[in-house]
Amino acid sequence: MINRWIHFWILPCSEISMLIEKKNANQITFLEKIRLKAHVNICKMCRAYQKKVTLIDQLLSKHTNDEKKEGFENFEIQDFKQRMKEKMKK
Repeated sequence: MINRWIHFWILPCSEISMLIEKKNANQITFLEKIRLKAHVNICKMCRAYQKKVTLIDQLLSKHTNDEKKEGFENFEIQDFKQRMKEKMKK
């Protein structure tokens, strides 16, 4: 009986990686958040993985925010239209 409860609350590492990704995407439920915390508190490998994923996510979001464009240039739109017309003719 106790083993069932342990396996219910403490998920295996293979499932925790998905919860870590969901947490970074802000798509995690309350129950998943509790399960994630319970597992990460006892598993140092998953804790390290979570830190690395969070760091990479922060660095990538900072990098993409710096390079974010407001829109497309007119020549980019015209070039895209021209390529699409050529592909449609084929």
